[in-house]
Amino acid sequence: MGVMAPAAGAPRMSISGRALTKRCICGRSARFPICDGQHVADGWQCDVSAGIDTVVIGSAHLRSVAERLAHALNASAGHRLPALPAQVRRLIVLVDGHDLDALLAEVGSIQASARTVVIVDAPASVALAFPGWPVAVVQPASPVELWGALRAAVDASVVPSPPKSMPRVFLSHAAADEGQLDAPVAALRRRGVPVFVCADSIPAGTRWHARILDELANADRVVFIASAHSGRSTFCAFELGFAVARGLTVRVIALDDTPIPPFVAHLQADSVPRLVRRRPWLSAPEALLDALWGALT
Repeated sequence: MGVMAPAAGAPRMSISGRALTKRCICGRSARFPICDGQHVADGWQCDVSAGIDTVVIGSAHLRSVAERLAHALNASAGHRLPALPAQVRRLIVLVDGHDLDALLAEVGSIQASARTVVIVDAPASVALAFPGWPVAVVQPASPVELWGALRAAVDASVVPSPPKSMPRVFLSHAAADEGQLDAPVAALRRRGVPVFVCADSIPAGTRWHARILDELANADRVVFIASAHSGRSTFCAFELGFAVARGLTVRVIALDDTPIPPFVAHLQADSVPRLVRRRPWLSAPEALLDALWGALT
């Protein structure tokens, strides 16, 4: 085993602008399930002086996970290399739906005979960002089961990728919540997901009421952002009523802990506060992006 070199480049930033935390995979961290560096003594980076056969690249939250997997496979963790190789035999990419722009740029620079994307603790729809890739999905029941679930997924046959087409999404929300939606919606759009948001999808001078009806009629699904503001919104109630009347697929994401409005209370909602409590390495905007990815399935 070689000495672990410092990671090249500045730390990646989340969509909320803060440095991304890493998930713990050794279980010894005082901040578990967030990494505090206790695994460094294990030397989770193989000596690559003899050449690079397999590379494991992970989203920033999953860098510690990528290091341990690389060690187990006698491979190299991409973020520990001074420069990524142009060609390898096998490329494994661990993703959680975040920092995809940087991750795809790294992956796009490598030619690989065999490649796999492993979605870790995130919706399977994240695979839409990797069209044509073989996909494995890891959904551990608890943080302590992450390692076993990951090894099983990597060692087993991968499941097929989901359909390549991106669903058309109508986002129903209160105007007061727009600021919290900007960054997650922009992240989805960069990956090609067509998201209609009244604030920026209707040009000035357009008959907005007719445009909303048209977008609702052509949406593959309607995502309602439930909050203290949207629960009092007449327009949100109208949009959801139209969607239900037309038999459209409706998903509900709770932005805060306000009770879900009665007109969508029959639908199981995803909850940003609950996601943050369950996955403390996520910021609120990242948890919202996770929920939006989930709404695509």
